[in-house]
Amino acid sequence: MLSTGFYTLLKREVVRYMKSPWMTIVPPLINAVLYMIIFGVAVGPRLGDVNGFGYIQFMLAGLVMMTAIINAYNNPAFSLFQARWHGNIADVLTSPMSYFEILMANVIAGMFRGILTGLLILVPAVALAGMPVASVFWTLFFLLLVCFAFSCLGVITGLWASDWDGANNLLTFVITPLAYLGGVFYSIDMVKGIPLLYQLTLLNPITYMVNGLRYGLLGMSEVDLMFGTALIAIMSIGLFAVCLRLFSTGWNLKK
Repeated sequence: MLSTGFYTLLKREVVRYMKSPWMTIVPPLINAVLYMIIFGVAVGPRLGDVNGFGYIQFMLAGLVMMTAIINAYNNPAFSLFQARWHGNIADVLTSPMSYFEILMANVIAGMFRGILTGLLILVPAVALAGMPVASVFWTLFFLLLVCFAFSCLGVITGLWASDWDGANNLLTFVITPLAYLGGVFYSIDMVKGIPLLYQLTLLNPITYMVNGLRYGLLGMSEVDLMFGTALIAIMSIGLFAVCLRLFSTGWNLKK
């Protein structure tokens, strides 16, 4: 049974970014609107339909997933690093909470931020752009699973980073490039025959995450859905296992 300390820490982590929406929630929404204007309105009509859907609908599914991924990662990565940097983590470690509760509070807070920003894009997309929702279950399932995985990755980064640049490097040099090359703005058919890009897209795990959400929203996927689900599930379990190991050993928590 989870303690009162767990709920208090979870509330603190959620309130921390909800109190500063102009720094945490609004910027990704502005970026999403700019992507929609540039790619959906300006470029989309020139491309025509993609796999039977308007380009803006096809692109929006990827945009929702990319936004959810980045925000689910950012929250625990920077929160934990900041707590270590300023020494505030000592107050949490000396509390009666178990390492599992501390870990889960950070992971769930990151998941909530990722899902919240994703839904803040999706809801107006459904209302204004006619975005269909083929399956509410698969839509929420993939959002939850992917946000869980990247929130765990954010926890690992928050413990590993030794400075502010380190906390940001994985996002800048790994996650963002993978997101752009994960079929967010293009279909796999569009890059067939293009050396390296086609192969990188198929090897990219974010491709399967984006297509999972497309299946939930549009009812179509360019990759094998069951393989993608298994891949994301294994990735989630592996990252969570690493987090548990790091917290149980106190790795970089007491420095």
